[in-house]
Amino acid sequence: MAIEADGYTYHSGRRAFQRDRTRISEMAACGWRVLPFTWQDLTQRKSYLIATVSRALA
Repeated sequence: MAIEADGYTYHSGRRAFQRDRTRISEMAACGWRVLPFTWQDLTQRKSYLIATVSRALA
């Protein structure tokens, strides 16, 4: 499993958006399960993030 943390500052342009989607697709093709979260999830929604990761690991 992989956790992807996206912040708008570094992921707002078309190039960054495409690069991120390509990376996630490549990880999925290799058998990885990717959980994408936002910077807001990491800083303001910690209980949601923890609950989601816990469910994924169960």
